[in-house]
Amino acid sequence: MTADLAISLLRRGSNGSQILSILDSIANDEADANIADAAAHYAAISAPTADPIQF
Repeated sequence: MTADLAISLLRRGSNGSQILSILDSIANDEADANIADAAAHYAAISAPTADPIQF
C-alpha cells in the first residue's frame, strides 16, 4: 500500500475509533504482505538445485 493511499483512507475517519479501525486494517495488510515476502524468500533460498557441488 502506498503512503498516499494510506493517508487518503485515514482522512475518511471522523473520530478516533474510525481512525484506529483504519490503522488496524492498514497494519494487517502490511503484515500479511511482509509474511508473504518472507515466505517467498525462504522458499527461494531453500529450493534444491541440480548444480554440482565443487570440492
